[in-house]
Amino acid sequence: MDLIDNIKRSKMAGVEFKRFKSAKGLDGRIWSADLYLNGRKLGELVVEGFGPLATNVSSDDVSAAATALKGAGYVLEAPDEEFPVPVPPGDFGYFETALGFMAAEVEDLKALKKKAKVKTMFELTDGMCCEIKAPFTTLIGDQIRKEYGNRLKCITNEELAAL
Repeated sequence: MDLIDNIKRSKMAGVEFKRFKSAKGLDGRIWSADLYLNGRKLGELVVEGFGPLATNVSSDDVSAAATALKGAGYVLEAPDEEFPVPVPPGDFGYFETALGFMAAEVEDLKALKKKAKVKTMFELTDGMCCEIKAPFTTLIGDQIRKEYGNRLKCITNEELAAL
């Protein structure tokens, strides 16, 4: 699953949000968070709707975070878009774009975890996503593996648990 893969990449890079908060504002999505790189707080981030990213992260730390994300293969692409986002020039452009995607991923992950409490979700190698209206158990996981065999790409509930 693209969402989970990209979250794994940001974790591998050591880039993470703490104290993430978001809301729907009059001018789009509003969010704020503290940004950390390898356990060290770099600064605060604020996006007030459609405006630009406001941050007190130093330019050296912006470069370090951008380099870490690029090195981990972080993908600047929304899962439902046909075309990838052009990679912005410079570290700050990449940084600002990547953090916007990370904020959306945090919100999507929260919704996916809520859904995973009541449904078993899995993905097949052909890209088809399936759901069973029952909470995940190891027995259900074994039955899915037996029925789909090599066609099974992943069981989303297990991927979420591994994060």
